[in-house]
Amino acid sequence: MKLQELINWYTDLTPETIPLIEGIYHEQASFRDPFNDARGVRQIEAIFEHMFVVTQQPVFRISAWQAQGDVA
Repeated sequence: MKLQELINWYTDLTPETIPLIEGIYHEQASFRDPFNDARGVRQIEAIFEHMFVVTQQPVFRISAWQAQGDVA
């Protein structure tokens, strides 16, 4: 996946696009933010599903990014 595709997934994220996560994260990926520490694509998917349940119109605005090889 290209970095721009990843950025587009985040900035265009809706409950309907969450299942596309399988093409974005490796099945054994890890995801950490100030609220979560998930292991595996299913746990990561659950974070985004929960986000849409507990927040109104969540938005990702990406102003900078860092990538090295296939890690972003």
